[in-house]
Amino acid sequence: MRSHPALFMLALAASICLGATSALADCSDDEMTAVFVVDGVYPGLVMSISTLEMSPVTDITSPSEEEMRDAVMEVFQGGIFSLHDCLGHYCFYYWSPSDYGGAAFIDDRTGDVLFAGRVIWSGQGDVLVPETSSHEWSFPDETLAPEPQQIDVYHNFEYWPEEETEEEITDRVLHHLRRTDVLKSFAECGPYSVMSYLYLPTVGCVDPFVAKSVVIVSGHCDSPWNGEPVAVEPTSLSTMKQLFR
Repeated sequence: MRSHPALFMLALAASICLGATSALADCSDDEMTAVFVVDGVYPGLVMSISTLEMSPVTDITSPSEEEMRDAVMEVFQGGIFSLHDCLGHYCFYYWSPSDYGGAAFIDDRTGDVLFAGRVIWSGQGDVLVPETSSHEWSFPDETLAPEPQQIDVYHNFEYWPEEETEEEITDRVLHHLRRTDVLKSFAECGPYSVMSYLYLPTVGCVDPFVAKSVVIVSGHCDSPWNGEPVAVEPTSLSTMKQLFR
């Protein structure tokens, strides 16, 4: 029996659609947030990922500005923080250091502190959140994930040497991260967006060699990054709560 061309094309299209659906079957229903902390971002240094923490965007509580500030201060156990600005859902709180200070990003939907780091005048602060990595990552090959649909750069208002702009640093960091299986997973599950921040743990006498790039990725992703805990090292209680709530 002779097949009808139109019916054949319909069957082929259905097959392609089913294949695409099955390929995306493990993509997360909830939006996921990935927080990367990247070392060695100053020109000439060897760039490396120090921390990756994944968390789902659930328990939408829409906290007030005061509640978000309290959440940040709880991480630092004090401090005089003020809200500087929000990029999308990510709000930046800063404690300007006379001796000690801090920088933090919080999700205005959930009240989760996504990043927090100490800032020390003529010293060197450290990252408080994320404490440890919740998931592994790898560089399976030299190919790059498609570019993010949106890239926001939050400008650090402290002094930074002019060898590169923050946008140029972001471009280099994203080129590095787009080689990871994590960003490839985000890209396979649909459009994703990125917010980048240049964290300077020392101010006053700035040491660019200890600067870090904080990259917050939002979108949907495949397993194991969509909530299944595959810890690289002992995972903090706060991380586990985020993964299983």
